[in-house]
Amino acid sequence: MAKRRVRLLGIVGSPRKNGNTEVMVREALEGCKAVSEVETDIFLLAEKTIKPCISCYKCGERETPCIFMEKDDFKEIWLKYVEADGYIIGSPVYVMSITGQLKILLDRLSQSMWGASQGIHPVPRRLKVGGAICQGASRYGGAELAVDYIIRYFAFSNIIPVTGGIPLFYEGVIGCTHGRHEPGIIVEEDNTAMKLCRILGKMVAEKAKIMRNANNSNMT
Repeated sequence: MAKRRVRLLGIVGSPRKNGNTEVMVREALEGCKAVSEVETDIFLLAEKTIKPCISCYKCGERETPCIFMEKDDFKEIWLKYVEADGYIIGSPVYVMSITGQLKILLDRLSQSMWGASQGIHPVPRRLKVGGAICQGASRYGGAELAVDYIIRYFAFSNIIPVTGGIPLFYEGVIGCTHGRHEPGIIVEEDNTAMKLCRILGKMVAEKAKIMRNANNSNMT
């Protein structure tokens, strides 16, 4: 049987396509490719409809992970999410935190994984890793809090956060557009952030590969 490649999923929490957050996440995914036996995928929340969790707890009682599974775009991300060995999650800064769209998605993912833990629709519970990326108009205008939110999501979800790169970053990568708000490739001018995205991606891939091997060992 052929050995399955390590799967890494980038999630872009921006409501805008081709924006600066997407540029950073794609750069991190390029960093992932520096590691052998790795494949990458990306999910853009832009132009997707994800309904908020209504705390009905039906995910623990039904065959499908969520009552909205066939009513919005959640199924697309759910299938990618459960199969991934590692994640790179990115968000622009909205009111000193992540976007509302990303918050809704993370709520749905967390609750659906809880439902899976009840044994109704079991999914692989492999050891996984994650890296956080945020970008804002200023370096310290809430980006550090947005990164921290993603890291806390990882901790809540038993996903091991990749935080290395000290002293350049402690939790995740922060990009700055220096007061410019238009979408595009502005953040590419932040050479430090772009370099760190590649480093973060490579580190996520390396650790996901280690965890993948550990998971395989535990199954034998």
